Amino acid sequence: AKALEALDEMEAYLPALKGTGPQILVRMQLLRDSGRFDEALAALASRSADLEGNEVAAREKTVIEAMREAWRVEQEIRKAEAERNDLPRVLLKTAKGDVEVELYEDDAPNGVANFVSLVESGFYDGLRFHWADGGGRVIGGDPNSKNDNAHDDGFGDPGYLIESEPGRRLIFPMTVSFADKRRQRRTEGSGFVIHLAPGDYPSGKEGDII
Repeated sequence: AKALEALDEMEAYLPALKGTGPQILVRMQLLRDSGRFDEALAALASRSADLEGNEVAAREKTVIEAMREAWRVEQEIRKAEAERNDLPRVLLKTAKGDVEVELYEDDAPNGVANFVSLVESGFYDGLRFHWADGGGRVIGGDPNSKNDNAHDDGFGDPGYLIESEPGRRLIFPMTVSFADKRRQRRTEGSGFVIHLAPGDYPSGKEGDII
C-alpha cells in the first residue's frame, strides 16, 4: 500500500510518468502483490496499446489471471471453513503485537500437528524472526536465532524433519507456510514463513502451507 502511495506521489510530481509502459508495469505488479488482481488487470488494460508485444506484460497478465482464479477458489474454501469453524488456531506473541494464526488442518494435517506440538511445548518461545524480504515475507522459527551468530540463522531445526504435504492452495497475503532450511530442499522442521504478498506458486515449492 505504501509503495502504491509513493507511486501516486511520484506521478503527481512527474505527470509525464503517468500512463507510461514502465509505470503501468510497476503499478500492475504492486497491485498484484497487494492481492488486488482485478485492479492490476484493469491497469494493464488501460494502456494495452502501449504494452503491445511487451513480453513482461504478457507474462504478468497470464500470471495475474491465474492468481485471480486461484483466489476465487481460495475464497470458496475459506467460506466453507468459516462455516465449519473448527480449524485449530495458535496465538503468536511478537514485539510488534499479537498475531492469531488459523491452521489449515485439512490440507496439511501432519504439518499442523507438528506446528501445534512445537507451540504447546514452548519450542518457539524466545525465537526471533531472523529474516525479512521487504514487503514479501518474514521468516522465523529457527532455534539458532536464539544465539548471537547471525550466520547460522535459517539452518536450524527441532532435531527432526517432517514429511512434506504439497497441497491445493497457493500463497496469498498473510498465509503461513513451513520454510526449508537455508540452501536445502525439503527440509521442513520448525521454520515458518508469514507471507505478506501472494506468490504464483503452489504449496510445496516454498514450503507446505499450514
